Amino acid sequence: MFIVKSKSMITKAVLIRFEAKSATETEARHFLRLMVTNEKSASFLVWFDYRTYGVFAAFSNEDARTFFISGKAMQQVAENSEKYFESAPTILKMEILANKIPIKMSNVDNKGLLLSFHAKEGNEAQVAQFLRNAESMVDEEPGTTAWFAFSSEDGVYGIFDVFPGNGERVKHLLGQVPREMIKKGFKLIGSIPDVEFLKVLEETEY
Repeated sequence: MFIVKSKSMITKAVLIRFEAKSATETEARHFLRLMVTNEKSASFLVWFDYRTYGVFAAFSNEDARTFFISGKAMQQVAENSEKYFESAPTILKMEILANKIPIKMSNVDNKGLLLSFHAKEGNEAQVAQFLRNAESMVDEEPGTTAWFAFSSEDGVYGIFDVFPGNGERVKHLLGQVPREMIKKGFKLIGSIPDVEFLKVLEETEY
């Protein structure tokens, strides 16, 4: 059985996207790695595509998230923005509806997924409950290391999760949560889900 932490420990998250400059992409990637490894919360550095990177970090409360966003790491990002990045990073705040995180890391993860969509008007509560209900299904997936269901301040719902390899990610995509979404969830969703396949470059020992 895959042991997980108390579900009440994670309530907030943030996804910060960066567009690295071509000439300094290697340095930018190293800079972002340090940003994640120095963070004490559950944090991941991911690569989306081309020169787009992201930092996903989850927290126990709003104070911890605010401290991260306004803290030393983000100040260093601002100070080095012109050197490493095409523009200022975009910051998306999230409310964590449900999650699965291990007590102790047993795998090094190198694959990830980001699924995002809008709820049909009036169905927001049902979508949130669907994502909460998915938690018990994911707890039975030993190949899904960490999983976060979220809603965001701009009305987006979704899932961020990570895996040791592509095999575990494919197994998750063929698993119970996607089947339930096709069967029930699509009646509640107001947009075609946007699925982004990620490469995990760094993660904390959360």
